[in-house]
Amino acid sequence: MLKNILLVGVFVVLLGCGRHGNGYDGWDENYVETGTGVTMWLPKKMHTRMYYSSVVEDYAKTCGQSQYLDVNLLPEPQDVYRDDADGVRTYAFCSTFSVHEGRKTKLNSPDVDRTVYHDYIFNVMMNQKGEVLDCDYIYSESTTDSPISNEPFKFPIIIFK
Repeated sequence: MLKNILLVGVFVVLLGCGRHGNGYDGWDENYVETGTGVTMWLPKKMHTRMYYSSVVEDYAKTCGQSQYLDVNLLPEPQDVYRDDADGVRTYAFCSTFSVHEGRKTKLNSPDVDRTVYHDYIFNVMMNQKGEVLDCDYIYSESTTDSPISNEPFKFPIIIFK
């Protein structure tokens, strides 16, 4: 019993070791990127747009490098926003897609299925006329390895007494 309680305690501690900000997915709500000074608003209840492909990478390039936004980056009714003192409305939303990279072999450990998750978080700033003033984004990537059993599948043997 004590062993189970200790295991649960260790699990809870490990869960708390990630990001621990008060914004989206553990980020700080008013995030400032180290080195570049880019500031982003990352509210906790941000709307996630699912595009199911890496096309969101192209949207991000449009956001950061073009005076015209891709239509897919314009605000949607579900997007959260805040009104700044100077009349600028900042919309925040995110997009996530995953890429399954297949079976990978690791030395001295079981083979794994590898999946890479790509997260893009966008801020679109608009004036009261609905004109886009600016667009910023940040990108993060994480990898998950799921162990693959090399044991052949066997049906369980059930013995009735």
